[in-house]
Amino acid sequence: VIVVRVAGAGEMAQLRAGVEAACRNFPEFLPGADRLVLGAFGARGNPASFHCEVVRRCRGLCMRAAVGLFRSHLQQSYAPGGQKLELLWDRLCWRKAGDRIHAETAHRDIAKHKL
Repeated sequence: VIVVRVAGAGEMAQLRAGVEAACRNFPEFLPGADRLVLGAFGARGNPASFHCEVVRRCRGLCMRAAVGLFRSHLQQSYAPGGQKLELLWDRLCWRKAGDRIHAETAHRDIAKHKL
């Protein structure tokens, strides 16, 4: 595991405030909703949480950091232009103070009436 800093403390505070403001204005939820998801995991699955401007900015910061981290490896290991880097962004996760996450085995979510 490698932890990569994508923003300084000031920018992180701005991003947090932006995410909080975006969450309050998601069109999928009633105004003033206290909890936007059930359970302690806190992952948002609504379209606005993926497509809002502040989350797009977060993805861009992460991608820029990832490219910087892997650039020298890709340049040394492969012919120029032979490899591409993809950032697989899952979901926005927002937990409330006191939420406890329980251990979980690896699984795949499958709808009851899948096609």
